[in-house]
Amino acid sequence: LPHVQRSIAMQQITIQFRDDDTLPDRVRKMAELRQTSPQDIIERALCAYLGDFGLTPIPEGFRPKTIIELAEAIGSIKPAKPT
Repeated sequence: LPHVQRSIAMQQITIQFRDDDTLPDRVRKMAELRQTSPQDIIERALCAYLGDFGLTPIPEGFRPKTIIELAEAIGSIKPAKPT
């Protein structure tokens, strides 16, 4: 089997808010209360909002050997490139 290596490069999406918008402050406060990062709160909110939009149903009879194989099969992560 070819060795696969995952990239650690991160994609970015920039979100801008008006100066009087309280959402950034509320995200920071929630992150502080939950002892996590604002990024984690935003990622969780996006995942909850998107649900399974754009994902592929698990193929019938598919038995992944790892959680990575499952994530690739449903499209929640891109397949690793063989090295």
